[in-house]
Amino acid sequence: MSPGIANSRNIRAGAAYIELTTQDSKLVRGLDKAQKRVKAFGKSVGEIGKRLTAVSAVAAVPLLSGLKIYADFQQQMATVSTMLSDSDAEKYMDSFTKGIRKMAVSFGESTEALSGGLYDILSASIAPAKALDVLGVAAKSAKAGLTDTRTAADAITTVLNSYGLAAENAGDVSDWLFGIVQRGKTTFAELAPQIGMVASTAASAGLPLDELGAMIATLTRNGLRTTTAIDSVNGILRSFLKPSAEATKLAHELGFEMNTTTLKTEGLHGVMEKLAKLPPDVLAKLFPDSAALRGIVPALNNLKGFESDLDAMQSRAGLADKAYAKLSKTITHAFNRIKQAGIIVLGIMGEALSEPVAKAAAIVSQYASVVIDLLSKNQSLVRSAALVIAGITAVGVILMTTGVAAQAVAFIFGGLSGIITGSVGVIGTLLTVLGALISPMGLVIVAAAGIGIAILSMTDIASKTLNWLSDRFSELKDRGSGGLARHPRCAGFR
Repeated sequence: MSPGIANSRNIRAGAAYIELTTQDSKLVRGLDKAQKRVKAFGKSVGEIGKRLTAVSAVAAVPLLSGLKIYADFQQQMATVSTMLSDSDAEKYMDSFTKGIRKMAVSFGESTEALSGGLYDILSASIAPAKALDVLGVAAKSAKAGLTDTRTAADAITTVLNSYGLAAENAGDVSDWLFGIVQRGKTTFAELAPQIGMVASTAASAGLPLDELGAMIATLTRNGLRTTTAIDSVNGILRSFLKPSAEATKLAHELGFEMNTTTLKTEGLHGVMEKLAKLPPDVLAKLFPDSAALRGIVPALNNLKGFESDLDAMQSRAGLADKAYAKLSKTITHAFNRIKQAGIIVLGIMGEALSEPVAKAAAIVSQYASVVIDLLSKNQSLVRSAALVIAGITAVGVILMTTGVAAQAVAFIFGGLSGIITGSVGVIGTLLTVLGALISPMGLVIVAAAGIGIAILSMTDIASKTLNWLSDRFSELKDRGSGGLARHPRCAGFR
């Protein structure tokens, strides 16, 4: 085997040796380990950040919701307190707050509706000591009648005040309203907002409460809408309150007086018995008001029904409770109670946060004028604050992207490892080519390859390896060319 071929093979073997041994060098192993560790660190930090963010977000939702719920409730109760004197507010507001929260859960009613009902009850001059009792009746009536507490409370207090009844009669008035609903063709939600349009007039005219309820029930059952029926009753009452001259004369001829005294002594039922057989044209003279005539005619045509309604009104006790007992067994009612219980719990949580928030607001208010004056005179402070905010934002972004950045570093380490390994392959290829061109230099190049291995194994100077080898290859080439010129066997190459 010729020396040239042997030297060429030695050079190729040296190149392969460089590539293989360098792949297992301290530098490559160190970069691989660094890559894995930093990548794992970045992933771990990113996961922890996600979990902490999720936990904090979930934990903040009920707290912030509770604070908003309590703020609304506090505003509602503050409105209620405007109906009380300072001494009564100090005496009753705590019990009002607890009572409304308790009713909200018991009846599945919102605190907004309950506090609104309490406001109306107090504004109707119901004594504060009795107000919660009336509110309880109104809330039960509202649930049984499928309306809201405020509407029910308004209807009940209107009837109480119109007829001069005590707060203790609130339950009886509720039963009276349900008696109308049960006997007539109307609903509690339709009747409650309208009852105030006739209650005061009926009481002034001396019409008993039982007869008023029976008349409304009779008219609605005979096809009149709730509002029309109430207008008709008002028209009938106006005919007794301010009768025409012709009506007064005709009534006297028929054996009764067209005035409120008749309503008080004989009642509407007694008058209707006297009018039962009169023709429509005579009735039109007694009741010239078209609304009154629209009501009196169907009532007279159904006098037996009116009498039955009157009997029902007189035995109305317990109707509201029976209706509520049926409605309270529904799933809807159960869901409403659960919903309100959750809202109350959140509101109490918000109440716990209200004190520090109020203190913070007081501090801000106290120093607001100072800050405003300071900022107006020192506009640079605003710019400085903007820079601080920008810095905080930058820190936040850096923390949020730590995981991503760490993984990027790991990727770079992996890239360096690949570059070095690839560089060794390039070096091996160059040495092989040089071995084919300048075979007498085989031993020298192998020695240079050994030096290259040592250099690449030292991680602290790895960045200078390729530049240094490039310079050495240039020197070796120059020296090799000179040696060939002086070697006797190579004289033919000159």
